[in-house]
Amino acid sequence: MREHLVPLMRLVEKSDCFVKGASFPFLAAALVASLFVFALCFPYPQGPADNGDFSRISSLFCSAPRGTPSSTGPGDPAYSRRFFNFYHQQWALGREVRGAVRPSSSLLLYLPGWLVASAVSAEYYDLNCNAFFLVVVLSGAVFVVIRQLSNSLTRLSAFAVVFIMADAGCSGYLNSFYQESGVFFFFVLLVLLLCLWSRRPTVGCSLAVVACAALLALTKRGVAPSVIALFLPLLVLFAVKQFEGRRVHLGLLAPLVFAAGALLAPFDPNGIWYEKFNCYNFIFSGALPQLEPVERTAFLGKLGMGGSNAAYCGMTGYEPGSNFQDSTVSGLLGQELHWRGASLLVCSYPFAAFSLAARAATSAGSYEVANVGYRSVDFSEKREPLDSIRIWSLFRSRVLHGVSAYAAGFVVALWVGVLSLKTKPGPTLVLNGLVLGSFLASLVQVPIAVFGDGQHELAKHLYFANLTLDTSLVVGAVVLSAHFLRRQEDRVHSRVSRKQ
Repeated sequence: MREHLVPLMRLVEKSDCFVKGASFPFLAAALVASLFVFALCFPYPQGPADNGDFSRISSLFCSAPRGTPSSTGPGDPAYSRRFFNFYHQQWALGREVRGAVRPSSSLLLYLPGWLVASAVSAEYYDLNCNAFFLVVVLSGAVFVVIRQLSNSLTRLSAFAVVFIMADAGCSGYLNSFYQESGVFFFFVLLVLLLCLWSRRPTVGCSLAVVACAALLALTKRGVAPSVIALFLPLLVLFAVKQFEGRRVHLGLLAPLVFAAGALLAPFDPNGIWYEKFNCYNFIFSGALPQLEPVERTAFLGKLGMGGSNAAYCGMTGYEPGSNFQDSTVSGLLGQELHWRGASLLVCSYPFAAFSLAARAATSAGSYEVANVGYRSVDFSEKREPLDSIRIWSLFRSRVLHGVSAYAAGFVVALWVGVLSLKTKPGPTLVLNGLVLGSFLASLVQVPIAVFGDGQHELAKHLYFANLTLDTSLVVGAVVLSAHFLRRQEDRVHSRVSRKQ
């Protein structure tokens, strides 16, 4: 071994002893909890502003933010206070007039805050108090999982994922009513459970993985296909390696069944209304900008729309001046037209479809949407959110984003995939499957985001793609580093044996 690697190997040995030590689980949980608290709750609560989607969850038990009316319009001064600008910590208890939209599994995250408010007969629901409770749950899960693991590689992988997720940009949605809050919570919990399951593939642990995967798939319909993709490499690896027999296959197949069910489950009672916007946004802000002017007219004609509607190319259904309210257009919009438009774009204009997905991939890695909410007690001023705990998200958005991030992810996944062919069944093979599955899930999520809602709020819709890609990169880096160090250690032992 080269002389300059000797200090490195000694440092690695000391680090390995530290990671395997009894104090590491407590220190890891304490550090993660501190990062979460400083990112979301201290020195003042912060999170995203409401763009109108909060009602999908909040309207089941909250009417409006404290100090704002429940019903406002764009011309009302209270409208700018409630939507798009400010983070609201306290919400008045009581159902909103518009009613609930989606009773998804994300609602589970908000039950603690509602129970506390009900127990003390409070008038307001404290969103930040509920976020603090979720931080305690995640930090406790980190402590319990890492303590149960004896393998330093698995311990370090579990900690590394949660450590970067504690970044304010990654975790910002946790302090909101967005459905992305459920995506973040259940995905982080799923990664921890998979790390635990890699070491202890018991029936109880398998059921926990199944339940968490199902809850993740039910947070948003667009997430379910990526959950399926997340588990496919694990199934392939275990089928080839015949790891742990049928119990493992059934334990990993169940999440796929739950996720597939989530794709078909009609759990959005007002989905038809939102599907009209999704369909319009895909056609006019997604597909049309990728086509030539002549192709736009032909594309709209095949969908039953007049060619004159091509003048609205690049617009979303929420923009003033769009033709969304035009009866000749609005009457056609819906899930059937959405599927037909997507199929037409892929089959008749494949280069445009590829260009649309590629352009969406260039937007991956941006987490700035998570902290757009300003905080001000009397709404007289806007205070920028803290950036002190946004190291990872700023690095991803400024250095490793878009195509470069997926190029790096592809190299890491390819390398890990090659190593998996020689890896024996065990915890390392599960980590390899997590790397491959997370990368595949991220790739699947990109076209889902842009084909589902066009360019509208694309950064937010790519949120799960970012989380899964980050997981693939970080766990892959840990696995490949361990492989490199293990090879160096084997070389040392071989040289020592030759001398003896």
